Amino acid sequence: MEMRNSGGSANGTLLLVRFHDEAAANRRVAGMSAVGRWAARAREAGFGRVAIEVPDAAAWPPATRDDLRRIGLPGGIAAVEPGAPLPVDVRVVDGRFLVDATALRAGEAPLAGQIIDLDQPAQAARRIVRATAKPSDGIVSRRINRPVSQAITQALLAVAPNIRPSHMTLAVAAVAIVMVLALMTGSPSGLIWGGVLFQVASVLDGVDGEIARASYRSSQTGAVLDTRVDMLTNIGYFVGVSYALTRIYGGHQAIVGGTAVLFALTGLGVTAWLLKKLGRPGSFDVVKLYYRARFPGGWQKFVTDTLVAMTSRDFFAFALGVVIVLGFGWAVSWLLLGFTATYLFFVLCAVPGVLRTAPPVRGISA
Repeated sequence: MEMRNSGGSANGTLLLVRFHDEAAANRRVAGMSAVGRWAARAREAGFGRVAIEVPDAAAWPPATRDDLRRIGLPGGIAAVEPGAPLPVDVRVVDGRFLVDATALRAGEAPLAGQIIDLDQPAQAARRIVRATAKPSDGIVSRRINRPVSQAITQALLAVAPNIRPSHMTLAVAAVAIVMVLALMTGSPSGLIWGGVLFQVASVLDGVDGEIARASYRSSQTGAVLDTRVDMLTNIGYFVGVSYALTRIYGGHQAIVGGTAVLFALTGLGVTAWLLKKLGRPGSFDVVKLYYRARFPGGWQKFVTDTLVAMTSRDFFAFALGVVIVLGFGWAVSWLLLGFTATYLFFVLCAVPGVLRTAPPVRGISA
């Protein structure tokens, strides 16, 4: 692929991206135009100025303009005709091949794994969506949930390229409502449907984040909405399954399930208070991240990773769903009690360390 550089740092260099025609420049790949993807990659690589060279360039269509507005390059981005005068300090790349930001920043010839062919949109989308996985994913998320959610994300971005993360957050909320209604029937079939729908909600919960990361639509508002829906889904399941188990197996299930709900609400309340003190609304991963930073290696890391995985929603949603489908629903309340007690214990133990090592963000009221 073409990649010429006249020297200079990325910050002071003009990046010129050449497309063979306007259709290629505006082709939408995984929910974003090729022009928008190059603008995002240029920003990641440190370029403040970007020019797009397209034969007979016209005004960008609304979807492409929205992409560029969302990226917000400091120096802006403009379409230029072939042969237009350019500054001496310019780096030229072929718009067909999206290059990894690291190679682009260094100005070196990229390796095969650092190039995405945007003229092959299905393959390009697969690689772009695959890169949306999170390092903090638990074992169930990595092996089961994430492959399924990424397949859903890729299909949605192919048929509805302008889909927003909030659309999927609302879809998760709708599944959660149906889940609670199924559990509140208090019947064995309702218990099974509730367990299955909780796992469905857990899988779909990954889609909104994948859409956000793939199409650069992440926002603080979206993160807060997603977190609130997640928390309400979890609490709705805890309360609903406790009610269903009480109706099916007897009053002692209400005591066990009620205690699990109390532990969960306490843990969530403490975490919410902690996030408010830190000025970081919208991310309940703060405790998980603290323990992973506190124990980066050795047997402590193994124990921490195991316990974090077991108390993550992806794990217990899948595990409890399997238990219910296999006919051992009576054990669910006890398992929930174990999960929530462990979760609360870890949250309470983390509070002093989190407050000590992560001071509040300035400018945000605690």
